[in-house]
Amino acid sequence: LARSVLCPSPRWSGRLTVLVRDATAWGSSEWRRARREVQLLLQDPLATLHPDLPIEASMLESAALHPGPGSLARRVAEALGAVGLSDVGSRLPRTLSGGERRRASLARVCLARPRLLVADEPTAGLDQPLQADIVRAIWGAAPTVVAITHDPGPFLAGAERVVVLADGAI
Repeated sequence: LARSVLCPSPRWSGRLTVLVRDATAWGSSEWRRARREVQLLLQDPLATLHPDLPIEASMLESAALHPGPGSLARRVAEALGAVGLSDVGSRLPRTLSGGERRRASLARVCLARPRLLVADEPTAGLDQPLQADIVRAIWGAAPTVVAITHDPGPFLAGAERVVVLADGAI
């Protein structure tokens, strides 16, 4: 599912709509443009955060790629504050707990202000209170969220529409 939304294979068939646009016949330039509006939140936050850079430095790089209102430092501080991590900017990812890493990864993704967020197992392995915090932050991160999960429970309260895929069929 994530691959279909982010970089469809030339072997797929059918019709694909991305960001309310028919993407069936898009070429590489249309996909590049759309990817600026789509972000992927990976299950493993260490795949998003540079292991040798403090959180703030990693996020400053991301903020520079995605222009927005305010200074880069202010946008990074706001993104970290939005996920309850105002005090971790100088720390390395490996010094954070699993939940803190997930929230830092989400804050970094939010700097892009995506219209569509594809979240791959964003609550896997987290306790219920932390799951609720992550889900609330995800709902605030983008107007449209595709949550790929084996445990949809934490997402049901805020979802307008739930689609379940089983064995490749809806």
